[in-house]
Amino acid sequence: MTPLVSLFSQPRHLPSVPEVVHELLDTFNQADPDLLVIASKISCDPVITARLLGLANAARFGNGRVITSVREACIRLGLATVRNLVLACGLTQSVSAVPGIQLTHYWNQVFTVAELAKRLARRGNDSGDLAYTAGLLHALGRLVLHLGLPLGELQKLMRDSERDGELNAQHRLLGYTYATVGAELAQRWKLPPHLVSAIGEHLQPLQATVINRDACIVHLALWLATQPTKIADVQQTPPADWPLHTAHQVSLEWRDVADIWLRFQLEGHGLASLLAA
Repeated sequence: MTPLVSLFSQPRHLPSVPEVVHELLDTFNQADPDLLVIASKISCDPVITARLLGLANAARFGNGRVITSVREACIRLGLATVRNLVLACGLTQSVSAVPGIQLTHYWNQVFTVAELAKRLARRGNDSGDLAYTAGLLHALGRLVLHLGLPLGELQKLMRDSERDGELNAQHRLLGYTYATVGAELAQRWKLPPHLVSAIGEHLQPLQATVINRDACIVHLALWLATQPTKIADVQQTPPADWPLHTAHQVSLEWRDVADIWLRFQLEGHGLASLLAA
């Protein structure tokens, strides 16, 4: 069994995001971040800048008027949206290949969870920005596991995951799950405690000593994102395995969730250009 700390002993085995992403992550701990300073830092990274402007001018985020600079994107979209878009851009650059993970599928599911989390949070009268960030980061621990485990141990984990399920295999073979690994990475990145716990507790949010609302939201979003069939036929009553108690914890009724899911199926997460990059 590989100890958790050993996964972080070799930096080359960790997702490597551009410096500007770390600088933006630092703004979570700032009371009043300076948008113009942030725009200047983003502009120093031409790849991130090009991707950000492409997303900012997409139908999902733009309003018909072309955004031509990072400064304009920051002013018009706001810090929270720009930060999450830059984070999405940086994360997709963080690894080029991961043993046992098809990255296009992985990022598509991550972006789906993030978008659903934002919509669920907004239906509960939150801004949805932190829920979106938690959704973007919720599965980073899976990358760390697949990059950091010795090949033989990873291959056994993958075989057992196919037979027993991913989480059961991780508990039995490692003594921890990808969520714990992700929370450790978030802590090392000096993210706020609320985000660290949202990442670490999203698999079983109701077992936490203090319930983290965004952990609950991400849990529900992940459930929706991993459904094998569309929910169009079950709008009136939830499926038997719907996390009802978690939904009640964040005051979400099934009819609202079903509406969000159906709308998402029509609209998507808006980040398809990053998957093709």
